[in-house]
Amino acid sequence: MSLHLRHMLVIAAIKAAALVILAIIVLGFFDHEVRNEIHRDAAVNSHFAAVLISDSMAAGDLRRTHRLLRDIGENANLVSLEARNLNGRSIAAVTRGTVPDTEKFVQTVPIVHNGIRIGTIITTARDDVLDKAFGGIRLKLVAGGLLLLLLSSAISWVFARHLSQHLRGIRKAARRISGGVFDVSIPVAGPTEFRAVAKAINTMTARVGELHNELHQNLADRTHALESTFDHMTAGVAIFDAEGHLLARNPPFAALTNIPDDASRIGATLDELVDFHATLGAYESVEGRQMELLCRNRSWQGPSFAFELPLPGGRTISVRRTRLPDGGFIAIHEDVTREREDQRRLLHAAKLSTLGELATATAHELNQPLNVIRLSADNARARIVAGTATDDYLAMKFGRIAEQTERAAAIIDHMRIFGRKPEKKPELFDLGEAVRSAVEFFTETARLNGYALDLTITPGLLVKGHPALIEQVVANLISNALAAFRTTGVAEPRLRISVMEMAGRAVAEVADNAGGVPEHLLPRIFEPFFTTKSGGEGTGLGLSISYGIISDMSGSLSVRNEDGGAIFSFELPTDTRLRLTGHPDTKAA
Repeated sequence: MSLHLRHMLVIAAIKAAALVILAIIVLGFFDHEVRNEIHRDAAVNSHFAAVLISDSMAAGDLRRTHRLLRDIGENANLVSLEARNLNGRSIAAVTRGTVPDTEKFVQTVPIVHNGIRIGTIITTARDDVLDKAFGGIRLKLVAGGLLLLLLSSAISWVFARHLSQHLRGIRKAARRISGGVFDVSIPVAGPTEFRAVAKAINTMTARVGELHNELHQNLADRTHALESTFDHMTAGVAIFDAEGHLLARNPPFAALTNIPDDASRIGATLDELVDFHATLGAYESVEGRQMELLCRNRSWQGPSFAFELPLPGGRTISVRRTRLPDGGFIAIHEDVTREREDQRRLLHAAKLSTLGELATATAHELNQPLNVIRLSADNARARIVAGTATDDYLAMKFGRIAEQTERAAAIIDHMRIFGRKPEKKPELFDLGEAVRSAVEFFTETARLNGYALDLTITPGLLVKGHPALIEQVVANLISNALAAFRTTGVAEPRLRISVMEMAGRAVAEVADNAGGVPEHLLPRIFEPFFTTKSGGEGTGLGLSISYGIISDMSGSLSVRNEDGGAIFSFELPTDTRLRLTGHPDTKAA
């Protein structure tokens, strides 16, 4: 028997039970209406009897009254009729049998003659006329309904039991498949629908098993490739969980950090790795203690942060940590010693290029003390020839010559210091003094060319870095402004240089009124080898290198057009403790 046929049998049994219940409800409704009709008919007959016997009761004719009641009882469906006077005494009564109280309907109607009530008539009617007829039908319907219900229940039980056997097999197979067992075969048996489902599941299971094996093999191949790549990366990679425990590392990690394999074992904590360096005295200096805080940091703001770790032997390791979704982080270590050396050499080459551009300004600066020395020497010689040179006069002239000689030596010494390679270690210095030293190269050039130069400095703004590099940045910015004056030919060239404190940071600005930078060139102004100078002037590296110098000091260099000129400004942190949080890694961002 198919599943569809069994389904139809169950539906038929349910419909049969519903029809029996509906028939019982209809019969009950019909019985109710018949009883109501009997009650209405009895009421009409009672009123008719009251009117019919009113004259005989008024005349006191009891025999006629009795006869009338008997005739009415025979013709109407009434079991008993009784006439009573106003005192409630029975005058006449007719009875055609007895009826139980539960099966009779009693009606009391007043007897009125000429508008005056003279008595009452009490009638009794049967309301169980259809009870016997309906009783048999009800019994048969109830018996048939119960039989159909029992039959449908039995069919449903057999049907459900038959279905559950096949469903249990399918459920058991599904559980095994969900557990990763794909060599499952469901017996193709039972109703047509179940056989179709079993075939489909068997086909699906076989295909899923094939796909699972392919995916498992692909995953194994890719895992092997990733492990091989992880082990053979030149960078040292370490993965930590949210509590700082080492989960994985590749061989270059131990080599780059100088931590032996037993100390960098899986499960070691970040603090234990830092403690190993601490036992070797790597963090004994003030800067070393700050570096130790950086190395132990696991709660930085943002997705990643980076810092550079100096190691014994002059090596520099770049460390970049990136947050993972589970709260842990991955740390990538790269040896940037050669890269930093190349950058220092490039900075030095750019500085020498800037020195070449400053040659004219330096010549003007040296020309003034040399002129004073020459004039003082000529005047002293003339007095000596004339015989009028006194000791005080000669002492005054020689003192002036010595003073101007010291000034010229200071200019030359500053040029020599400016051209020297910067030290590797940063130091605290006054930003205003470094800017002032750079400006002094151009004061004489600005005076000779009629350029107004305003210098405003807030003293005592200490920053950390290389003062010579800051001088290089400022000198490059001033040199660009003077070149812009020569190109644009502005009527009243003015150069404003200021050092101030804003929002807890040291800010330096170099502003001119030479027309500014074209708006479409502003996004590219700090690109390497990009220059706005014409005729092959400039290398296009000055602003790019300046941008890198300021960025390495945890600062920023920007440009904007304002008041008819360009304003180049850079800002640096004044509190060295800000460096303990690291600076955002632009590559990761």
